[in-house]
Amino acid sequence: MGNCPPSRARVVVVGGGIVGCATAYHLARRGCTDVLVLERKSLTSGTTWHAAGLITQARPTEGMRRIVRQSLEVFHDLEAQTGVGFRRTGTIHLAATGDRWEELRRQASSVSAEGIETEILAPDEIQPLYPLLDPTGLVGGVYYPSDGRGNATDTTLALARAAKEAGVRILEKTAVTEVIVRGGLARGVRTEAGDVEAEYVVNCTGMWGRQFARNHAVTLPLQALEHYYIVTDDVPGLGSGLPTIKSPDDCAYVKDDAGKLLVGFFEPGSRPWNSRGIPGETEFATIPGEWDHVTPFFERVAARIPSIADIGIRLFFCGPESFTPDGVYHLGEVPGVRNYLAAAGFNSVGFLSGPGAGKYIADWIVDGHAPFALTE
Repeated sequence: MGNCPPSRARVVVVGGGIVGCATAYHLARRGCTDVLVLERKSLTSGTTWHAAGLITQARPTEGMRRIVRQSLEVFHDLEAQTGVGFRRTGTIHLAATGDRWEELRRQASSVSAEGIETEILAPDEIQPLYPLLDPTGLVGGVYYPSDGRGNATDTTLALARAAKEAGVRILEKTAVTEVIVRGGLARGVRTEAGDVEAEYVVNCTGMWGRQFARNHAVTLPLQALEHYYIVTDDVPGLGSGLPTIKSPDDCAYVKDDAGKLLVGFFEPGSRPWNSRGIPGETEFATIPGEWDHVTPFFERVAARIPSIADIGIRLFFCGPESFTPDGVYHLGEVPGVRNYLAAAGFNSVGFLSGPGAGKYIADWIVDGHAPFALTE
């Protein structure tokens, strides 16, 4: 049994990860403080806690890029107010094929028109920015100097703290079992400790989104998949603040992390986790994983950054991330149910999109309509 929630709130946010806490934060900033955040376990304990913290602006649509720009405003504000937020490092996107090079240049052209800074790099221009990289076999790269990184847990807790100081109520260890829907309208939520009446309900349940929505006859397509990364031992002379490397042809990204390298993978054939339902006791979940599954992709990265092959591995990590069938997150009002909004299924970009998505939902609730179109 969790805490005893109030009998009523204007807005109930279900889920206390980066997205749920950002929604509460932005509602409070818009003057809506009669907000209740209900988290089934602990804040950040779903997937937020193990996020790599990358902040990259090269998103596929103008709407998604606008969400990230809104996130950047929050990161900068938090940094100024609390010291938690954003560290500018830049990102280099690599192309090892002609088709990839065309894709990256087209993307750079689109984002440049929106004021996002980019630099087109020849292979020999990449290594001065990232000395560990062997540019052999590369066609080129695109550098985004204003990208950066943050800490997902620290950012989420800072958002939660600011929301609480403004009057938002946040209850942990309080599980919501379903959204109460009558006459096609969200009326509140049912918890283990009683019902809460509400004008608006926001589903920020992350990888639980599909099974949670199913409890009240709503379809929200998403699935938790395995996501791998490794952290090396200390790299002599590495320093800090190198650009993040994103190499889609190698299905990998690389960032420096306290004198070590973190290498993450988005490999084809990623496997579903608990497709029949995530157990209710799940919190800060890790998955045993299989080294053989990611070995081919680690070898590609080692060819790209040869020093990795000679460095020990400090951590081999596999954890769940939620993904949608089309790679586009759910953000907005749930079809067929008025005043029930969803913000879930962020396809491993929840940290960089979460603060902006929270603003999108908050503006929708306060203003009564979608702030802008997300699709093109």
